[in-house]
Amino acid sequence: MISFWLAVATLLTLTTCCIFWPFIQASKSSAAPLPGQRKKAKSQADDQTIAALQKQRNIEIFKERLQELETELLQGTLEQESFALLKVELEKNLLSDVSQQAHAQEYRKIELAMPHWLIGGLLSMGVIIGSLALYQVLGRSPDYLRMLALQEQGGSKPAAPDFNKAITILTEKLKEDPTDVKKWYLLANSYAATQQYDKSAEVFQRIEQLLPKDSAEYSAVKGAYAQALYLANNEQINDPVRAAIAQALAVDPQEANALVLQGIDAFQRNAYAEAIQFWQRAKVKANSNMAEQFINPSIQAAQERLGITPALEAPQVATAEKPSAAGSAKLTVEVDISSEFKAKVSPEQVVFVFASPRGGKMPLAAQRIQVQALPTTITLDDSNAVMPTANLSSAESVDVTARISLSGQAKAQSGDFFARAENINPKSTNTAIKLLINEVIP
Repeated sequence: MISFWLAVATLLTLTTCCIFWPFIQASKSSAAPLPGQRKKAKSQADDQTIAALQKQRNIEIFKERLQELETELLQGTLEQESFALLKVELEKNLLSDVSQQAHAQEYRKIELAMPHWLIGGLLSMGVIIGSLALYQVLGRSPDYLRMLALQEQGGSKPAAPDFNKAITILTEKLKEDPTDVKKWYLLANSYAATQQYDKSAEVFQRIEQLLPKDSAEYSAVKGAYAQALYLANNEQINDPVRAAIAQALAVDPQEANALVLQGIDAFQRNAYAEAIQFWQRAKVKANSNMAEQFINPSIQAAQERLGITPALEAPQVATAEKPSAAGSAKLTVEVDISSEFKAKVSPEQVVFVFASPRGGKMPLAAQRIQVQALPTTITLDDSNAVMPTANLSSAESVDVTARISLSGQAKAQSGDFFARAENINPKSTNTAIKLLINEVIP
C-alpha cells in the first residue's frame, strides 16, 4: 500500500511542476540581463522608437491625404461618392497600421508578481485536494488491499483468503467509517471463518444497531446472530440461543436461519416430527444451497428416526459421482499417546476422535473414548455423524484429530493434548490413519 501512495504523490508532484513550469521560465527571463542581453534590449528599444515614429508618420499622412480629398470635394473636382470611397480606404489603411502596432504589443513580456505565484499555488492545491477527494469517493482501496493480501500468501495456485489479515484491514477501515454496514458484514463473516464465533456474534449485534428495524435485512441479521451464538456455544442450543431465535422469528416468522436452529433444537430433544415442521418452514426463504446441503438431509434424517420413508420434494437422481448410501466414506484411525504425555493424564479423561471439513471446525463424524482405552483403533463413517445436516460422505477433504480434553468439554481449550492428520480424502483412503497424541494446544 505504501508503494501505491508513493505513486500517487509522484503523479501529484509532476502535475504541480507542470503548473509552475511557465512561472519558473518567466521568472528566469525577467531576471537581471547579462551584457549580451543588454545589447539585445537596447536594440529592442530602438525598434520600439522607430515603430512609434512610423505610427506618427502614418497618422500625419492620413490627415494630409484627407485634407486633400476634402479640398477636391469643395472645388468640385471630386464627386461625393468617390470622396466617400477614398475616405473609407484611408481609414482602413490607418486602422491596419494601428492594428499591427497593437498586435505587436500583445507579445510583450509580463513581469511576474506575487498574485501570479498565489494563483499558481491555489491552482496546485485545488488539483491535489480535488484528486484525493475524487479518489475517496470512487477509489477501490479495500479491493486493492485484499489483492495485496492474496499476493503475499504466494504459491503457484490461488490461495484461500487470509481472514486474519482481512480482520485487521477491516478493523482499521471501520475506524474511519463506523457506519459502513457492508464492512461490518465482512468482519462478522471473517470472524466466523476463523472460528471466533463470539466476536462474530458481537459484530452482528453492532449491525443490528445500525440497521433500521423496517429494513429487509434486519431479520436476517437477527438470525445470523442466533447462529453465531449457537456456534460459539460449541454447537449446542442453550437459553441465550433460544432467546435470539425467538427475537428473530418475532421480526420475521419465516427467517431461515432461526427456523433451522429451531429444528436442530427439536431434533436434539428427539422431537423429530416437530423438527421436520421447522425445517419445512425454513425452506420458504432458504437459498438453494442451504436447502440442498442442510435442510433436505436433515428432514430425511428425522424421517428415518421416525421410521417413515423419506419423501423429499426434490427428485432423487442417482449418479456415480454422488454417493447415496450411508457408509460410502469410511476412515480407520489408530490412536495412541506418547509415554511422556500419558504420565500427565488420568485414565478416565476423555479423548475425542473426529473428522472435520478441511479448514473447518464442525465435526462430520466423531467418537468419544477414554485415555485408558489407548492404544485403540476406531472407525469413522456416516453413522458417527454429529449433525444430520452433514456427514463424512459430504466432504472431499477432511482433517482427522484426536484430542484429550483436560476439561472434559468438546470445545478445544488451551492446554489440551492432541494429534492431527490433515487433508485426508474420506472416500479414497484405505490405509489406517495413525495419530500419536504428542502436541499441546497453545
